[in-house]
Amino acid sequence: MTPQFKVDNWVINKTRDSIYKLQFEDIIRFEDNDIELWQPKVGEWCWFIDSTKNRISFVEYRGFENEEYYGIDAQYHDMVYSRVVEPFIGTLPSSIKDKQ
Repeated sequence: MTPQFKVDNWVINKTRDSIYKLQFEDIIRFEDNDIELWQPKVGEWCWFIDSTKNRISFVEYRGFENEEYYGIDAQYHDMVYSRVVEPFIGTLPSSIKDKQ
């Protein structure tokens, strides 16, 4: 059976009701029914990562269309689009945090 999850997926641990970035050791430790892939919900605050513009935005998620997530930027109040989204869990986005 092919694993449902990959390293670096954002997942929800259903038994602990927490969101985190999946690491290799987590794949071995959890059963597929213990975790589910995180998907943003309308109104949820997220990090939108746009590597082409070297921009990370704090965004209120509004929806998904044309292969992109979209939402309202918290700072500039404009519409932002991105193919890469991370949940806001009270910390910096992983692309910044991993470099520290």
